[in-house]
Amino acid sequence: IMKVQLSLHATHLKKRFGSRRLDPYAIITSDTDGDTEIGRTKIITNATDPNWTEVFDHELQEGLPSPITVKVLDEYHNDHEMGVVTFDLWEVYNSDLKTKGEDLKRGKGAVYLRVDDPQKGNDKGTFLLQLRALDLKNNEPGLFGIGVSDPFYEISRKYFNPSKGFVYWQRIYRSEYKKNLINPLWEEIMTLPLTTVCYGDLDNELRIAIYDYNTKHKHTPIGYCFTTARSLLKNVAVRGNADREVALEIVADEGNAPNAPKTGLLVVLQAEILEEDESSLSES
Repeated sequence: IMKVQLSLHATHLKKRFGSRRLDPYAIITSDTDGDTEIGRTKIITNATDPNWTEVFDHELQEGLPSPITVKVLDEYHNDHEMGVVTFDLWEVYNSDLKTKGEDLKRGKGAVYLRVDDPQKGNDKGTFLLQLRALDLKNNEPGLFGIGVSDPFYEISRKYFNPSKGFVYWQRIYRSEYKKNLINPLWEEIMTLPLTTVCYGDLDNELRIAIYDYNTKHKHTPIGYCFTTARSLLKNVAVRGNADREVALEIVADEGNAPNAPKTGLLVVLQAEILEEDESSLSES
């Protein structure tokens, strides 16, 4: 038995005729276990190109086919089925990029499945993280200078295949947006297994991207912070929630170029690892 992680995104989904809105989500089922549900994504409101952040753990049997079905539905229109696709997990896993796309049957658009290894390091447990930002560049000054950005953040883990020279940033978490704030404090605490956050390797690179929210999902980048789980653990604020001394820099360049303009600071309010027995206790 081999453990893998599954994740999804979709492109060019089509809204129902005459509708201005589409709230898609996806359900993955195993075709070998009597249509057993593997997982379902959260709903992304008003999105035709949803990039779901959920990562689902699954097991593959060596030498056996592993077909799955992905069904895309529209919550806004009473869970209307937008189409289905089928994949064989071994075929996707053994591909060069561990990713494959298929056009929806009985619908418009395409679904992309990624099948990845969950563990590259030996670090185990559940990672807890709470963030705030300070002095964010305001992307919405408007005509009279009174508009303010609506920031949210996304955390992505870096996948690097040295033999192919391939780098992929996989989104693993997306926060709520905070309306009209350049010093947002996100009350939510991200709680995810280390295998999801960083492949079980505290030194695996992470990218925390800050965006200005747009209802049509044309989000404007504010900046990026490149870090690791280990660095987040070391830079927890000790002088309150506006501690600039240990705050991490947010820069304008998506590629982390040297001398990129600074567009804000990221304050780590909480970062800790719960051991596996503690994680089980907190969930019960």
